[in-house]
Amino acid sequence: MDIIEIKGIKLKAIIGVKPWEHHMAQDIVLDLRLPTDSRPAAQNDDLSQTVDYDAITQFACQFIGETKVGLIETLANRMADAIMEQFSLESIGLTLHKPHALACAQDVSINIERSR
Repeated sequence: MDIIEIKGIKLKAIIGVKPWEHHMAQDIVLDLRLPTDSRPAAQNDDLSQTVDYDAITQFACQFIGETKVGLIETLANRMADAIMEQFSLESIGLTLHKPHALACAQDVSINIERSR
């Protein structure tokens, strides 16, 4: 299985459990791993035979911009489910980073893998 990776998608999201976080967009960074068999697309040089990573990235950006949640876990799971459904994917991997979540840490992230 081949994997298309998109790393470092920089976004803003309303996310957090503290009262001030409910009103202020925070930095979120998204990494996606999209399993595919790249051979048909490569053989025919045909986008329709592979994962359209541009369309998936645009969808993810819109999804995060419209979603308000408390937990990074909630956002990651909802996003994985929505992308799999919207693009009929059999599986997906994603890492969602909340880089300024803790003053004493460089990053907080969740890494999930989902399949049907």
